[in-house]
Amino acid sequence: MVVRLPMLIERVRRALAPDYEVQREVAGGGMGVVFAARQASLDRTVAIKILRPELATAVAAERFLDEGRILARLAHPAIVPVYDAGEADGLFYYVMEFVDGETLALVENDETHGVAETGIGFEDLALDGHDRTVLEIDGFLFIPASGA
Repeated sequence: MVVRLPMLIERVRRALAPDYEVQREVAGGGMGVVFAARQASLDRTVAIKILRPELATAVAAERFLDEGRILARLAHPAIVPVYDAGEADGLFYYVMEFVDGETLALVENDETHGVAETGIGFEDLALDGHDRTVLEIDGFLFIPASGA
């Protein structure tokens, strides 16, 4: 059974309340969906990545949580910190720092960012940043709004 997003966001909201107030979808990929949320205890915006429920086999859930544990042990400017991970109401999730910005997919043909007009490949952009930080989150490349 495929869970439609409006139903999924409501399920995530119920499962993670009252600790997290899920606000909106940020990104979605083949394996997961990322939501922006407010962490009530610390009054901060976070990103919550969940494993798509229809893919949550025992093996997939363990790999997903392993990914969160591995990321939580890494410290690098281009790796988004993981704060928490777990399972709630059958949903597997981990909580990360929220990065406000745009995905490179959104700016791919936007000449104001200089990617399309210069012909710079994403690989080159990710390697040297061209004075911009590029972050990878779940296969999505983000350019933070602050340029940090």
